[in-house]
Amino acid sequence: MRSSCAAACLIVVAFVATGCDDDEEPAIDAVAGVDVTRRDLTLPDAAADLQLHDAAADSAAPDAVAAPADPVVYGSYEHVGNPVCQQIHPPATKPCQQHSLTWLQDIYGIRFTRASAAEVSQAGAVYRLVELAEREGPVAIEIWVVDQDGKLLPNTKVNVCYPCVDSAGTLGCSANNVPLTVKPEGHGDFTMTGSGYIACGQLGPYAAWVDDPPLPSDRVYGLGMLVGTNHRHMNLLFQRVSLGQPSVDATRCPLAEP
Repeated sequence: MRSSCAAACLIVVAFVATGCDDDEEPAIDAVAGVDVTRRDLTLPDAAADLQLHDAAADSAAPDAVAAPADPVVYGSYEHVGNPVCQQIHPPATKPCQQHSLTWLQDIYGIRFTRASAAEVSQAGAVYRLVELAEREGPVAIEIWVVDQDGKLLPNTKVNVCYPCVDSAGTLGCSANNVPLTVKPEGHGDFTMTGSGYIACGQLGPYAAWVDDPPLPSDRVYGLGMLVGTNHRHMNLLFQRVSLGQPSVDATRCPLAEP
């Protein structure tokens, strides 16, 4: 059982989602332009601790069976190595250039944790973070949710909390939790404020996850907008996957309404 996210929660392994009473089967629409090639997202049966991903997580996992694949990362910048995003945010090269977790941390400072294998094993399914895609213009973080076949899951509950990092840099959760519902278009939107602007490589104030008990969810920390840009930020794609079953590759760019 997962407990509610409490204001006193300062340790990431204790940071779990709030409850949800909506247990109706949501309507399902097809995702436009999805490559329906299947990939193996088989989930681990063995228990494992939550892993905080950083630049080191960009290397292959030592046990591919015990760890899900890293999420796909799309962005617009070619460089890594920061020096303030190589002279304050150069013009975009490709809106959908694929990058690594190293790039994601270097530019945005974003981290994520995987749902605990014990919870996944008990539930038999999980919401996996499968993609982060850069977007410019809208001031809202879009949190997309699809099922195992890559179809949209409107009416799914998602949650955003802030601030998610304290003055010592510790990941945690404050009392500010914003419940959202995925729209028919396939995503829930969280509007960021002026306090959501970040310098290159700095953790932003927002954390997000899918809130659909009893299924656990991966969690994303450090979301925000790059200062000096037109609201450059990362949108998220979660996919509900089940133990021992392959899933459609639903990743795509841009993560935006057709």
